[in-house]
Amino acid sequence: MRTPLAVPEPPGRLRRFAPEMCAGAVALCQIVVLSLIFDENDPELGIIHATAAGYALAGVLLFVIPMGLAAAAIAREHEKGTLEALLLTPASHTSLAWTRFWRLLGPWLRFAVYMLPLYGIMACSGFLSESARLSEGTLRSGEVFLAFAPKPLIASVLWDYGPLICACGARGGDAQLTFSFWGTALASLRLLTDLSVLSFVTAGAYYISARARSTARALVLSFLTVPLALTTALAFDFWIAMLWVEAGMAYYPYPVPSCVYMILAPLAVLLRFFLAWWLVRRVAKNFDAYATGERAKKR
Repeated sequence: MRTPLAVPEPPGRLRRFAPEMCAGAVALCQIVVLSLIFDENDPELGIIHATAAGYALAGVLLFVIPMGLAAAAIAREHEKGTLEALLLTPASHTSLAWTRFWRLLGPWLRFAVYMLPLYGIMACSGFLSESARLSEGTLRSGEVFLAFAPKPLIASVLWDYGPLICACGARGGDAQLTFSFWGTALASLRLLTDLSVLSFVTAGAYYISARARSTARALVLSFLTVPLALTTALAFDFWIAMLWVEAGMAYYPYPVPSCVYMILAPLAVLLRFFLAWWLVRRVAKNFDAYATGERAKKR
């Protein structure tokens, strides 16, 4: 046998096909919303609303399920008493820690690929395109704000204001789906933002799972600390923009100064990616210490 204890337990069908089932749930949600509000005179309007509903559901699934699976990944080994056995395998413990992390993250990157049509509709809806400005003085930085803003905000704004914005830039007051290079670029930034959140959520829960001694403790700590970090320190660009609005230095619905937010927002995305890498690196470097409960290395 070749390092049998280093091979993780194969996932069941429910976990193996979880991304596909979630993609099906998002598609079903869109179909239901589209059937409820479909208008033959303005079909694009229903498509935009269905896209907003699907994006909101996808955001919840892409946040909750990977975090729960990552939180239970190593903590479950602690409870079963098999984590210490991994120390006896000749396989590299650093490679083993990284491999298990990618086994957690990989399927949900596949789910993100399934959601690409949602981003495509967002790019063509006029919601993020330069042709859908509400006034001559609208800053493009406001559109960039929507590309980098937290998921609940962009989903709610797309639901409430997307059709209105489209109507302002369309002929005859009807919403139209048209290709826009600027809208495609912003939708791509939206996807990059969501991937940074997914990476940090998975890595944060994975790190907590390595430190916790039980699955219940890992789940509780993950669902408390990871969302708190994402909505506070790791959303510093968002809070600076909101403080700018409260200070009366900008106007709704585009409350962001171009010279400040367009620098801070990409930095926030890079910070989430960096922290995800750093947390997994900590687990890989201190895998033996976390498995035995010893003090981890400082560097």
